[in-house]
Amino acid sequence: MNALDVDINWNKCGNLFTIFPIADTHLLADTDSKEAYQPLDYDAWTYLKKVAHEIKGNRAYYGRLFSLSLADLIEFERSSVRKTQKGLKKNDLKMKDTINKQILNSYIIPKLRPLVEGTEFLCGIAGNHLVEFFDQKESVNSDEYITKKLGGVYLGESKGLINFHICRNKVNSCLIRAVILHGTKGGSKQAIVRELQKLAYLYGKIDLVIMAHAHDPMAHFHCKYDLPDRADGKIQKHECLVVCVGSTRGGEKMGYDDYTERFNYPASAARFPIIIGHLYKPAHRADNATIKLRPLIM
Repeated sequence: MNALDVDINWNKCGNLFTIFPIADTHLLADTDSKEAYQPLDYDAWTYLKKVAHEIKGNRAYYGRLFSLSLADLIEFERSSVRKTQKGLKKNDLKMKDTINKQILNSYIIPKLRPLVEGTEFLCGIAGNHLVEFFDQKESVNSDEYITKKLGGVYLGESKGLINFHICRNKVNSCLIRAVILHGTKGGSKQAIVRELQKLAYLYGKIDLVIMAHAHDPMAHFHCKYDLPDRADGKIQKHECLVVCVGSTRGGEKMGYDDYTERFNYPASAARFPIIIGHLYKPAHRADNATIKLRPLIM
């Protein structure tokens, strides 16, 4: 699992910072439809843009802003894209790359850029809705291509680790460890909660887990307890905030063979979680700073 280190200077950002995760927008890559290169759910997409505008317009409440991508930003399943490429020779793979990158540069990235402008776009990972490139010198797949074009670091497929180093001076500092992953489970809320709880245990002492894929926004704290032999003879409680990100994919549109309809998945809720970190000054100058994470579902 690749890692990214982020330094947060208390004196520059005040005592607040906000993480704005973006995932599962499923922007259409459809060259024939009148709805070409648009989200499946217009209302949810419009609301997501309003959320981005709200947090960027109220820095006093949200503080320093970080954004990141948890993949599935584009829908390359559409038949018209495959039909456009069908006339190409099988060995003309570079031309397929050219077509896909033209779609990304001309239609998809300009829609995603306003979401992250005004924030510090940190990184991105790969999901299960993407296209692989034949020429992998620049990027391996569409998720890496989008991440780099938006100015972030590509952490690889499926998951990544972000270490937030929060410091006030050379003495007062703390570390927030966050795991981001696209996810593999969906279904009922209970199944998603169980998956998030597993992840909280899987990666050791983690403060934050952000998952996508399920299209079901939720957030809750999961408590873990360290055994006495690992915690200086005392049982210590450790809270991990687990978050599942929302989606702008609302289900079936006329003329599309949509998998959400085929498998009877419910429409996505137009809710989008963000994570707010509140830094607290230490009681004594020599003590470490402390930080509390709290979710806010917009």
